[in-house]
Amino acid sequence: MQADISIFASDRKEKKQGVSIVNHQLQQIYQAVGDGLLSEAFDHVRASATPQQSYLLTRIDELEGVYRQLLSYFARGVKDEKQAEMLIYLRRQLMDIAAEVQLGSMIGQGAGLFLDRLRYRRSIGFENLTNLLAQAAESTGRKQYDELVRLIFDSLWTADTLTEEEAAALSQADEYIRLAAASAVTMGLLQRWDIRKLCFLLEELARTNASADYRARLLIGAVLAIRTYPHHARLYSEEIGSRLEAIHEQMPLDSALETLTIRFLFARETESITRHLQDELFVDMQKMAPDLRKFGMGDIDSIQETANPEWMDELEKSGLGSKIREFSELQLEGADVMHSSFMNLKGSSFFRDMHNWFLPFDAEHSRIAPLLEGNALMKQLLETIGPQLCNSDRYSFILSVESIPSALRGSAMGAMGGELEAMKEQMRADVPTGDADKLDAAIKGYLQDLYRFYKVYERKNEFDDIFCTTISPDLPLIGRYMQKRETLLHIAEFLFRRKHYEEAANLYAELTDGKGSTDTTLLQKWGFSLQQQGRYEEALAAYTRAELIDTENEWLLRRMAHCYRLLHRPAEAADIFTQLFECHPDEAALLLQKGNALVEDGQYNEALKSFFQYEFSVEDAAKARRPIAWCLFLTGQYERACDYYGMILDSDSNLTFTDRLNAGHTALAMGRIAEAIDHYQIGQKLTPGGKTEFLAAYTADMPALLAAHVDETTIRLIPEVLRLHPL
Repeated sequence: MQADISIFASDRKEKKQGVSIVNHQLQQIYQAVGDGLLSEAFDHVRASATPQQSYLLTRIDELEGVYRQLLSYFARGVKDEKQAEMLIYLRRQLMDIAAEVQLGSMIGQGAGLFLDRLRYRRSIGFENLTNLLAQAAESTGRKQYDELVRLIFDSLWTADTLTEEEAAALSQADEYIRLAAASAVTMGLLQRWDIRKLCFLLEELARTNASADYRARLLIGAVLAIRTYPHHARLYSEEIGSRLEAIHEQMPLDSALETLTIRFLFARETESITRHLQDELFVDMQKMAPDLRKFGMGDIDSIQETANPEWMDELEKSGLGSKIREFSELQLEGADVMHSSFMNLKGSSFFRDMHNWFLPFDAEHSRIAPLLEGNALMKQLLETIGPQLCNSDRYSFILSVESIPSALRGSAMGAMGGELEAMKEQMRADVPTGDADKLDAAIKGYLQDLYRFYKVYERKNEFDDIFCTTISPDLPLIGRYMQKRETLLHIAEFLFRRKHYEEAANLYAELTDGKGSTDTTLLQKWGFSLQQQGRYEEALAAYTRAELIDTENEWLLRRMAHCYRLLHRPAEAADIFTQLFECHPDEAALLLQKGNALVEDGQYNEALKSFFQYEFSVEDAAKARRPIAWCLFLTGQYERACDYYGMILDSDSNLTFTDRLNAGHTALAMGRIAEAIDHYQIGQKLTPGGKTEFLAAYTADMPALLAAHVDETTIRLIPEVLRLHPL
């Protein structure tokens, strides 16, 4: 039995590797066609075809013959009015054949739900989609209707294309089926390109009577398809572009795409937000619970309604108050704070069937209705909180009742019912009213449904995660609706605020309009985004542009000084610290920063002046002792250096091995070998890495010891003594 399992696992691994190779080959072909390298694409397609696909070789040869003839006309200078049209035709055909080759290879050697379903449907023959839709419309039993919806979903998901008749029938179906169908068409498109499926999504999106939920699914599906197949989209620019214009006449496509982009970015953060909530905020709440009870506050959820000053003081001292405010702010901003609560409620058999993850919520669903039957309170609760949950979570919420023992269900419902009126009042205030708000809420909810599918579904690894990359403002065709400065600015600000510095920097680079930009705020944020990535040279360039306009901006100057130091240009950093100190003579810390920069530049005497000025300016000058002592050593003032190291060793409770190392160097420079060795031996004990780390630090300082005129033999013998001396 064990051997059988091993063979099965090995077979699946080989199939997965085979599929990966096939997909890579397909992307190579798409790239070659997109770059106009059709000769290379022909070779790739021909080499990718399996022996069972020999019938395709004839089509490939015919197309290549047409292409050679076109090139021959071009080379001879013959004017061909249909050249551009023919090139587009050839490129489209090549991509279609490449996809057919890939699908054939996948069916032969691939594993996974999609291929299993596709193989099964091909073996029994595809059901007629139009007939399935007609049967659903005439269905009288809910169980039968739900089964037909499943068949419709599978048919759309696995079908190669969508006929005009099928598209027309789908367009006339009821809202529930159209919502599920939009998702099925999207999932099918993400498996394989089909212009007819994409056109269906776009044409439905242009409907004047489309609901916000339907538009959200259609828009997201179309954008994901264009993002997945940029080369195809450019080849079908005429068909796609005209439909986008029709959509724009019905709804502001630019603002809808901006909303989608920002919501998508928020969805990508769900995992980190969930981890933050579970590992920090909720844990701190639980730790705080015993302290809250002594103030009569056992229920964490009621914290917002209590004004006990003593309790509130305790809450703020604990730091929990700020965490609760953070949670509220995340929720208000639109973060998916509910994922952590519902991700573990997807274990029901209901969620083993893929299509159920994409269903709009319907309390009449055959799996749900029995659980709500006779339970007025649960129905009321669902009506109250339902709009705040995505469809998937609503199904989870109802299905979770099954896991509660029947004896406890009444008391559980009663506990919820006690808070129902207060919840209703809160939820009513959050219901969107305008068209834009409704679309925003629908996009947010549907993205949450998609996120749960791609992150929680038990077979999620069989699907390419759509949340691995963002929705770029420069996507083919739809990018033109996102290039408004205001739109790009909103997206950049969101990215910056959420610390996605690489993506923010790319947008700020575009927003600063090259070298002519005078918006110092954008230049500052661009520079900061670059700096956070460690791109200090570029950050400094952005800061410098901003500083030319805003010459006295202290924030800018401090950032520039930081970059200069990281770029090993300490003299320029020191000049900035001098300038800042002249403006703020009471800010003594600037003297320390200036001194450190001068040390890095090798200007030890000048650095000492800065450190001594700091020492004179503050009551507690402990921060200056170490740099002063080291500069005194480097300038040959060993007696004074020894005095300072003495003060450090006597008064500082946070001694490091470096303190003993430098004190030893000073003693060694003064010829006090025994005293130096004593410092070094104590330093070894303070070193986290023991002798090895300490001796490495000693070796790194050898040039400084030679500069202090310590005999080279002495320098070499010290490590020998330390190696032989036990700790």
